[in-house]
Amino acid sequence: MVDPQDVNRLKNTGKFDFVVYPEGRLAYMTFNQNVPVMKSKELRQAIAYAINKDELTQTAFTSLDYAKPATSFLTPDTLYKTDDVEQYTFDLQKAKERLKASGAPDNLKLRLAYVNTNKTQESMALYIQQALKGIGVNVELMPLDSNAMSQRSLDMNNTAWELNLGGYIMGSEPDGYKSLFMSNEAYNYAHYKNPQFDALWDKGAVETDAAKRADIYKQIQQIVANDMTYYPIAYTNATVAVDKRFGGTQEAEPKPVYLFQDLSKIYQK
Repeated sequence: MVDPQDVNRLKNTGKFDFVVYPEGRLAYMTFNQNVPVMKSKELRQAIAYAINKDELTQTAFTSLDYAKPATSFLTPDTLYKTDDVEQYTFDLQKAKERLKASGAPDNLKLRLAYVNTNKTQESMALYIQQALKGIGVNVELMPLDSNAMSQRSLDMNNTAWELNLGGYIMGSEPDGYKSLFMSNEAYNYAHYKNPQFDALWDKGAVETDAAKRADIYKQIQQIVANDMTYYPIAYTNATVAVDKRFGGTQEAEPKPVYLFQDLSKIYQK
């Protein structure tokens, strides 16, 4: 697995072929509502409107070959994923209006945490820092090693940052996502608490009628977008560099998480 930023360098060696395929992963930004200022929906919406998601994705992943701008917190391979949610198209005027409505102080400063070895997260952080300057919000970058990031994220009382970047692969069953969103779950890094929202997750888990279930998960996606608890950035592709001595990668079936479904199909030329 290689970062998009390293593809050209590796291509220039002439030693590698590349397998690129949908990873089933969402790259996202979370708003930490343990910090009082982030409890303002208007502030979260202001931040969303201040970011040009298409430009952010292009910048962070070097090319839309490696990621597509995200529309929902559910990935395209997940059941009942819908684009029929608020998209927060880049609008600086709306961003400034929402910021004013939030009552946030002038010269607001927010901390943005990310993993210091993740090149795409670093690029995203720099872009977001610059974008939020456009509405007068200062962003302090907090690059952390992955262990520190994980430990602090799992602290349910975490107030070390207001914003953080992350990514997840949750699979095709939407019920699997509830550990990221329900009020008292350890992986609810946004610390968003809403009993009515929790009830929808519980209802979706037991509903057997497909049409009714689809409607429940549509409502869930709309609430996440309307309340802007998670900012979905991009659906990423996996990029695997394969030494040219080896073939059979397509027959081995590229697969999220595992890289390849059946490694026995790969052979040395």
